[in-house]
Amino acid sequence: MDENQVNTRRGRRWAKWGLLVGAPIMAAGLFLAPRAFAGPGRHGCHGFMHQGADNVQEMRAHMKRPLSRMFKRIDATEGQRAAIEGIVDEAATEMFALKDQGRGLHEKLEQEVLKQTIDQAKVNALSAEIEATVGQATRIGVETMGRVASELRLEQRQKIAKHLSHFRH
Repeated sequence: MDENQVNTRRGRRWAKWGLLVGAPIMAAGLFLAPRAFAGPGRHGCHGFMHQGADNVQEMRAHMKRPLSRMFKRIDATEGQRAAIEGIVDEAATEMFALKDQGRGLHEKLEQEVLKQTIDQAKVNALSAEIEATVGQATRIGVETMGRVASELRLEQRQKIAKHLSHFRH
């Protein structure tokens, strides 16, 4: 057997293994990816933008408990509490709009990849839209974190950082 035949046989073997292993992984990814944005009760984990809240008020209510714990942990003043709650409420409105947008994009993506013939240009366009939405959410989150941090004293920020360091891998 010459070297070309050996390489061809090796290539076919890898292709078979790729199909056997890769196809189920890809199918699972296509099925599970849209659900990552869904939130609890919607076949997701924690979901995209907070717990699968159905409206902004639910999202704000969900944030009250962790904020309350943070305020207690850092001994926040009433002025700090009011300012931070206002900042978080403002961000919740923006994030909720992005959550709905993200869910809609993932539904479109799921519909597209389940068609008989996949339009790769549409899939790529949807992927770019999803990436832009995630980018907006990241920007809002980082800006909100900066605004909240500016309301706190250095010692308070250090307490939060120390607490959060326990959750890092």
